[in-house]
Parts: sequence; structure tokens; C-alpha cells
Amino acid sequence: MMQGCGDSDSDGGNHHTTIPSAPGAPTVTPGDTQLTVTWDAVTDATSYEVYYSTTNDISTATLAGDSNSTDTTCTITGLSNDQTYYVWVKAKNSAGTSDASSVASGVPAPAAAWS
Repeated sequence: MMQGCGDSDSDGGNHHTTIPSAPGAPTVTPGDTQLTVTWDAVTDATSYEVYYSTTNDISTATLAGDSNSTDTTCTITGLSNDQTYYVWVKAKNSAGTSDASSVASGVPAPAAAWS
């Protein structure tokens, strides 16, 4: 079973009138059956959504989970080694959800491959 990031939709009671900008392209760091995704914080974002897919098409992507605004990293686990995964990030607040970031990709591999 694939696992994502912890869920947190809280915006601390703040009500925004502007949807946040799309995040910049994330950085993807491969590991054994997992990818760690990091990105820069977006002004006015209160949470993020991380999506991943085996095709470079966000319309087929799976939501990995949300992380709170202070957490700009997500580890997606339960992936297949030697398979390319494409990753996108969206920023959210009470006004709505941003467009997706530019795509990034990574290929999980056994730890021995990285030493």
C-alpha cells in the first residue's frame, strides 16, 4: 500500500481572499521504495497537496497527502524501485487551491544503488 504525507487542512482560522501561487518545481530525492519531495514555501499557503504518477500527466496522478504550511517536505513510500515517478505540488488556503507546480521526477532504488 502506498503511503503519503500526514493530513492537515487547518488554516488556523485565517480566511484568505486570494488563491496562493503555484509552488516552484519540487526537488525529488530517491530512496529505497520511496521518494522524498521538498519544495519552497508559498506566500499565503496554509497547506499543500503532493501528487505523483508513473506517467507525466497530472490528470492521472494520485494524491500523496497534505502537509501543513511549516512542512515543505513529503516522503511518498510504498513505491516500486526502478520505476520513474513524476511529482507535482499544489498550494492551498481557504480561498482555494493553486495550479500545479512544474513537474519533477525521481526513480526509487535499493540503498545499495546509492552507496
